[in-house]
Amino acid sequence: MRPTLKTRLRESDDMLTCVICTIPSPIVPQALAASGIDSVIIDMEHGAVDHASAHAMIAATQGFHCAPLVRVTENDPAQVRRVLDLGAEGIVFP
Repeated sequence: MRPTLKTRLRESDDMLTCVICTIPSPIVPQALAASGIDSVIIDMEHGAVDHASAHAMIAATQGFHCAPLVRVTENDPAQVRRVLDLGAEGIVFP
């Protein structure tokens, strides 16, 4: 089992990498995850990413050591719960 992003942030002295993705396609985060980055932020606030796209983008990172984080459009508990239910490992707030 791979260590979580939270564990890597806490225990690693290495620099961790993260990329922001606003393109609503699972191909982009999958390619980024395959490149070896530590996390990808799926940006629902500034891009055209809806919940269906976010779900596909999150799923595309599975099997890689890349944590899918989601930037929500607002600080709304219902929106946060929904994104976490889609499989996001973390939330980025606007």
